Amino acid sequence: MKLNEITGTYCRSTFYSLTEFAEYAESFAGQYGSDVYHYGMDYWYFGSDDTRDDYRDAFKMAREGWDYHLETALALTDQVIETLKDETRDDFRPRWDFTGSQVDIGAYLTGEPECMIDYPPTEITKAGRVITLCVALSVSSSMSSDEMVRRGVMVTALAEMLSQRGLNTEIWVDISYDGNARYSHSQRVLIKGTNDVIDNSRILYAFANPSMFRVLSFAAALGLPDNWIRMCGVGNTYGTVGTTKRDLEEGTLYLGTRGSARSFDMAAELRSHLKTLGLLED
Repeated sequence: MKLNEITGTYCRSTFYSLTEFAEYAESFAGQYGSDVYHYGMDYWYFGSDDTRDDYRDAFKMAREGWDYHLETALALTDQVIETLKDETRDDFRPRWDFTGSQVDIGAYLTGEPECMIDYPPTEITKAGRVITLCVALSVSSSMSSDEMVRRGVMVTALAEMLSQRGLNTEIWVDISYDGNARYSHSQRVLIKGTNDVIDNSRILYAFANPSMFRVLSFAAALGLPDNWIRMCGVGNTYGTVGTTKRDLEEGTLYLGTRGSARSFDMAAELRSHLKTLGLLED
């Protein structure tokens, strides 16, 4: 991890796994206290809408995953794959072999045995073979758990769909806050590296369970320097929702925090991101 890297009035901490982030946040659990429910905690839940579990369970779920809505996420993946299979964008690149649909006359005349050309469909993306996703997780205290969960399910479905298509993915969470006098800070957490096996239950926890933001992030913010704690209201208001800095590699797909429980169409949102990546025809 890289803690409290400061540029002017901006401060960032980077964590290279969800476990690393959870362990760091848990180190401040004693300061975090048990009276956290007034900060949007009536909008969070672990197992069901009626459960008000101890906030310390958030750290356990970050390490072990959260399966409560996983079936919904995987069902959405299957639904969209089936619906969009005929819209997948292919790039027909020539391949030379002993068999094929067309003769390369020049290669044939020179005696080259691999003189036949075929054009197998090869799926491509605008971002290349490695896709980086950076998902903003900061939300206001007015956002309900249903809004957060539905969007998190969509992100989990997107990650699973890319995995099923054999595309390497790198997935980051970005949690950014703005305070007073232009003070701001962010927590950047690597949820899945390009060489990591996809773990949908942990991805679902990171993006869909409100405690990722309202417990882990709030607790981790207690490790900020004194100026940022004071200017960003850490332990009090936590400032306002900040803007994700677009400083990852070129081609990164940044997902903002939009959608609502009443109108958020997860399938439509998923289609939009697939089009942006070039996996669907415009």
